[in-house]
Amino acid sequence: MSVYEEVLGFVNRGIEIRDIAEQLAMRPDAVKAIIESQVRAGHLQDLDCAGSACDTCPMSKGCPVPQDGPSQYVITIDGKKLLQASGNDGEPAPYPVTPSI
Repeated sequence: MSVYEEVLGFVNRGIEIRDIAEQLAMRPDAVKAIIESQVRAGHLQDLDCAGSACDTCPMSKGCPVPQDGPSQYVITIDGKKLLQASGNDGEPAPYPVTPSI
């Protein structure tokens, strides 16, 4: 399994970036770069609630994603397919989001 897939698996389980870095003996900025690559590849979605995006959402009052914090990430269908193909499709977190640092 590649580091890319390992990071994706950690994000799927809701593990924070600093903890992923510690588990993989990497710098947090290197993990963040991998996550940004996963967003560009369509394996993760950045749930950035900055600006007025949340103001127009009918679910904003009950949303579990903090609206005043840093970006959060959620795995996409393509990301789930990649994890299943790699055998790293462990149980996701109840709200599978990973806060950025």
